[in-house]
Amino acid sequence: MRYAVFTLMVLAGALLAGEGRAIDAATDRAERERIRTERAQVEQAFATRERECRERFAVTRCLEEARRDRRAALERLDRQQGVLDEAQRKQRAAQRVESIRDKVSAEEARRREAAARARRKSERAAEAAASAP
Repeated sequence: MRYAVFTLMVLAGALLAGEGRAIDAATDRAERERIRTERAQVEQAFATRERECRERFAVTRCLEEARRDRRAALERLDRQQGVLDEAQRKQRAAQRVESIRDKVSAEEARRREAAARARRKSERAAEAAASAP
């Protein structure tokens, strides 16, 4: 649990600080797997509590408490998942922006090269016209 909170804080800090570092794929996969595992544990614990509640006299209150605890745990995991998703979206957006920049700069270089060729060609034509009798 402490590890999960620490990791979440580190990821959130990296996002809030606006650091350009990307979350590495191994860490992202590990965190997503941890969240899936915890989610399964929450569901399993809820199923166990639900069975126990149905054996009691005051079933409704017990079930409400079990559902409330389950909902709180799942909301916490959803927030952690949201942080990971947001980091992944930002990383993909940064990669897309970089790709667009590369494409634009390549197109600009081609245009400059074409303009330079055209200029050289017109200079040669002017020189040829000037040297012609």
